[in-house]
Amino acid sequence: MAEWQSLIDLGALWAERDYTHTRTFFQRAYEHAGTMGQPSMLARSLNRVGNWHLNVEEPLEALRCHQEALAIFRQLNDPHGIAETLDLLGMASYLGGDLVQGTRYYEQAVTLFRQLDDRLGLTSSLASLTLRGALSITNTMVSAATTLAELLPDVEMALKIAREIGQRSGEAYALYQLELCLSAQGEYRRALDALQQSLLIAEEFEHRQWMVAAHWATGALYLDLLSPLMAQHHLKLALRLSHEIGSKHWINTSTGSLASACILQGELEQAESLLNAEFGGDAPVQTIGQRIAWCAQAELALARGDPALALQITQRLSASAANTGNRSRNGAAKRAGDVDCAGSPPLAVAHLRDARHAVSNPITRGRSRTGIFDCPYDHRGTCREYTRRTHARAIFPRGRSSSAAHACDLLTPSCRQASIWRVDRARTRSGGIDCKGEIES
Repeated sequence: MAEWQSLIDLGALWAERDYTHTRTFFQRAYEHAGTMGQPSMLARSLNRVGNWHLNVEEPLEALRCHQEALAIFRQLNDPHGIAETLDLLGMASYLGGDLVQGTRYYEQAVTLFRQLDDRLGLTSSLASLTLRGALSITNTMVSAATTLAELLPDVEMALKIAREIGQRSGEAYALYQLELCLSAQGEYRRALDALQQSLLIAEEFEHRQWMVAAHWATGALYLDLLSPLMAQHHLKLALRLSHEIGSKHWINTSTGSLASACILQGELEQAESLLNAEFGGDAPVQTIGQRIAWCAQAELALARGDPALALQITQRLSASAANTGNRSRNGAAKRAGDVDCAGSPPLAVAHLRDARHAVSNPITRGRSRTGIFDCPYDHRGTCREYTRRTHARAIFPRGRSSSAAHACDLLTPSCRQASIWRVDRARTRSGGIDCKGEIES
C-alpha cells in the first residue's frame, strides 16, 4: 500500500512539471495495484493513467480508463471515488471536444462533492465548469451554456472556496478560469488582473502547467485585442513551457494561437513553420488543441488568398464538432460562413452590418456585455470579430502613450519599453491596431 501511494504521489508531483516522468510512475502504480487485488487502488491508478493520456492528446484512451474506473467505484459504492472520476470524465470530455457531455459529468460531480462536503473536489469541478461556455479556448465547439453570465457564479464560488481552504494551486486554476469567462464578456481589465494573480501563484509554487495556462490565456487575450506582438511574447513562453512539461494538449493549443498571432502580424512563413513543426497536416480534428491549430491553418490559407482551402478546413471543423444538432449552427460552422463571405464582398458587408446590429442592440446583447454569446449563431463569429475590434479601439486608442502602456500592464518592467516600441512599429507597418476600413451604418 505504501509503495503504491508513493508512486501515485510522485506521478502527481511530476504532472506539474514533466509528463514523461508522470507516465512512468502512474503506469508502475497501475501494475502494482493489479498484483495486490485492491479494486479501489486499481481504479485510482486507472484515473491517473487516464489523465496522462488526456494530456498527451489521447482522449479516447483517457475516457476508456476513466469509464473503467467509474464502473469499479460504483461496484464498491465509493462516493468519493465516483465523484473524483466524474470530475476527470468531465475534463476528458471537454478537452476531447464534447462540452455537452463534459458538463453532464461535472454537474454530477458537483452534486456529489457538495453532498460529501468535499470542498477541494468542489472547487476544482466548479472552476472547470466554466469551460462549458463559448470562451477563447472553446469557441470552435458547441457550448453547453445559455449565456456567459451564468458561468460567473460557479467560477467565483470556486475561487472563494479555494481561498478559504488555502488551496493555492486551486486558486491559481480558478483565477485562470475566471479570466476566460471575463475576457469572453469584454471585461479585459479584470481578466488581466486575474491572470496576473494566477501567474504569480503558479510561479511561486513552480506549477508549470498553470504557468502555461496563464501565459496562453494572456496571449489569447492580447490576440483578441489585436495586439499580436504582445500575444507572441506570452504564447512563445507558453509553447516553450509546454514542451518542457511534455503536454501535447498545451503544445497544440499554444502552437495554434501563436500561429494566429503571427498571421495577424503578417508573418505568414513563421506561422506555417510553426504549424508544420508541431502539427501535422493529417492530424485529427477532435481535441481543443487540435481544433485551435486547425483554425490557424484556415486563417493561414485565407491570409494567402486561398479561401477554398480555408472553407474546406472550416467545414471539416464543423462536420467533426460534437453535438452540432443541439444548436442551429455551431461556432465552426459560422467560421465556414465567414470564409464563404471572403469571396463575396456584398455578402461580407451584409454580415458585418448584421453583426454590428446584434452587438449594438440592447435586446440582443442581453446578459452578455459584448453580445457575442447571445446573438444568433449565423452571426456569432462575425460579432466576435466586430466587438474584438471595437474593444481594441477602446482600450488601444490612437497614440503611443495609451495603446502601448495599457498593452504592457502584465509584462515585467524590463520588457515594457521594448514592447511600447514594438507595438508602435507594428501599428505603423500594418495599421492593424487602428482597425481601419470600417463600414458605414
